Amino acid sequence: MFPSERLSSVSVPVVLKGFRNVTLPSGMRWSEALRTEPDTVVLTGPIARMQRTQVFVTIPEVVWEGSMAISLPLDELEKGLELSVNSVDVIGTSEYWVEKEFIYQRRIGQRVYEVKLWFSGPFSLIKNSELIDLCELTFKDFDKFELAHV
Repeated sequence: MFPSERLSSVSVPVVLKGFRNVTLPSGMRWSEALRTEPDTVVLTGPIARMQRTQVFVTIPEVVWEGSMAISLPLDELEKGLELSVNSVDVIGTSEYWVEKEFIYQRRIGQRVYEVKLWFSGPFSLIKNSELIDLCELTFKDFDKFELAHV
């Protein structure tokens, strides 16, 4: 950096790298995608250098089970650039994925129709839920019901 270079500060996003280093236990999926907190940082330095600079945090090899937050250092920048913070928290939630069958009966005239619905999702959402909590069913022209052909 030269004394004559103008310095500036700008808010830039933190970019996550190393997603392939994260392993989920068998039967788990992401219910809250990985994100950083803060998700932006202030970058200070010569304007010309800042325009070609991205701020990264690299995730190490880790087994992500449940709600987790890990504090990680930001990747090093070229000389003459400074950041408002040195580390960020990487936050995310994985949950066991389950399926649950719901049976709904609807009486129309003298006939009772039975509708079976399968929901798949995070255990915390599905476990104590009733059908009414997860969706809204609407029946129209039920007497003209036809099978859809694929």
